[in-house]
Amino acid sequence: MVDAVVSFALKRLTDFLIQEAAFLGRVRKEVQWLKDELGWMQCYVASAEEKQADDPIVRKWLNDITNIAYDAEDVIDKFILQVHDEETKERKLAGCFPSLSCCSKCREEVNLRDLGKDIEVLKNRINDLPRIRELYQLESSSNRGEGNSSDSLATLRRLRRTTSFSIEENVVGHDDGTTRLLAKLLNQDRRRLVVSIYGMGGLGKTTLAGKLYRHLDVKSKFNCRAWVCVSQDYNTRDLLLRIISSFGFTTKKTEELKQMNEDELERYLHESLQGRSYLLVADDIWKKEAWLSFKRAFPDCNNGSRVIITTRSQEVAENSDERTYVHKLRFLTFDESWQLFCEKASGNPNANGVEEQLKTLGMEMVQKCGGLPLAVIVLGGLLSNKTQLAKWKAVRDHIWQNLKKDSIHIPNLFVLSFNDLNYQLKLCFLYLSLFPEDFEINVDQLIRLWVAEGFVPQDENQNMEDVAKDNFHDLINRSLIQIGKISWGRVTTCRVHDLLRELAIEKARELNLLYISGQMKHSTGNSSVISSCRREALYSPKENCLWLQQSNPSLRTLLSFHSYGHGWEIMRKITDRYTEFRFLRALKLDGYRLDEMALSKEIGKLIHLKNLGLRETATE
Repeated sequence: MVDAVVSFALKRLTDFLIQEAAFLGRVRKEVQWLKDELGWMQCYVASAEEKQADDPIVRKWLNDITNIAYDAEDVIDKFILQVHDEETKERKLAGCFPSLSCCSKCREEVNLRDLGKDIEVLKNRINDLPRIRELYQLESSSNRGEGNSSDSLATLRRLRRTTSFSIEENVVGHDDGTTRLLAKLLNQDRRRLVVSIYGMGGLGKTTLAGKLYRHLDVKSKFNCRAWVCVSQDYNTRDLLLRIISSFGFTTKKTEELKQMNEDELERYLHESLQGRSYLLVADDIWKKEAWLSFKRAFPDCNNGSRVIITTRSQEVAENSDERTYVHKLRFLTFDESWQLFCEKASGNPNANGVEEQLKTLGMEMVQKCGGLPLAVIVLGGLLSNKTQLAKWKAVRDHIWQNLKKDSIHIPNLFVLSFNDLNYQLKLCFLYLSLFPEDFEINVDQLIRLWVAEGFVPQDENQNMEDVAKDNFHDLINRSLIQIGKISWGRVTTCRVHDLLRELAIEKARELNLLYISGQMKHSTGNSSVISSCRREALYSPKENCLWLQQSNPSLRTLLSFHSYGHGWEIMRKITDRYTEFRFLRALKLDGYRLDEMALSKEIGKLIHLKNLGLRETATE
């Protein structure tokens, strides 16, 4: 993981040396030294990460390197800000006092001297680090055969932007269940029926519900359909707003709906559904109270309406309604698992797509997946870009070393898949954990955020957004991202499976890469963590007040995901105290009400700001 942070810092230093070559003068050697030293440490990071679990000294060494890499990035951004400020002052002086323009050389020297001092501080910190390499006999990544994978590069080049996707997934192993569930949805019973699909995480509940939801006969019967993801941390008012939006009811403007309280939204939805034959999918319900909190909004008008619930809880499944049909998902058989693996690893639903020499290895690994579809899919995604027997053996050997009860453990398989990513893909994937659980992520917005963060390298043959799209397609191919909506063969929305998201959050927090506010399970309340993390996400209105009390000069990204309340406090703080947020690269305040004065000219002083999200905002 640390290698991703160090690699990103190295990229920034390399770009800085190229872009500012003529300006750096005497401090160029200092910048080059810092780059070389980070490059040296990076060579041994992978080996050190394998040893950190058993030794606190190695763990501290990795933590120190992470902080140095972050601070190196800060030094670059600080210097760019200083140069920008001095150029602005110089233009103003040149307009009023042309004779004073000669002072620019003096200011240039001051900036370079400050840069030199900052690098000297980092140099002293690096020199104070223990020589872990000699002490622990760490192996260089160049000797380990890691890093740039020709297989991976070739695959990435094949995944062009013209790739056409289909949202229809082959729900392997559940043909009989699908038939029974369709019969329950389409029969002539006029009373409302709740269909509950339950089973452990990773069995494919959402995939099966999606297949039913998109079935042509279902579309034909229910012209009024909605899908909502409930998740663990739900808010009833927010759920009602999203359900109304999903149904497409437009008798009231979005802004009017946002002003309604929970009871008013419930009545509005209930009235809108009167006389309609509707279908609702309530995905990923954890507690029966969640369904009960908005159940009253769905009338039973004896016109054949249906509700599909997916849950991990048998209690929720069996007690969701007085008229409930419960369907428990089973594990896949070996033959079904092998079919699914072949689809993901080679794009072919049978063994013809897998070379004979790889087939035996593949079957051994699939057997250890225990019939859990998510494990099979992630394994297939991991091996989809590998064609060499040695690499399949390496994956098999790693799996064998980390078996739990003779089965593949999802976290270990995820770590293996994650470690197979290059540093850009690692950062892009970890960034997804900022989005709420089961959140439907707009792909175009995600692409722009990745570019704004600087995660995407420049390519002489492509613009940066196109490179980012290739990265996105690679993550889909590796089964780390789930396809959401499709439009004309192009993925427009996506999401991350909640099990993979949990693991991504854990890794991102270890790197102090992000802080998720308003999610107690992941919020430590540690002010030192909040004040030094690079990215923050706000999930509820009450977190605004907490955020407004914090100071975080290292902040690169602030994303807010609740669409009610007043956002002008956040914008006002950022513009009034803009010097505290001058490293900010991305700001998302979609759906807020904003004071017109909040968008003051100071927003233009955030010169690193590359993405400002103000969708569906209203001024007052």
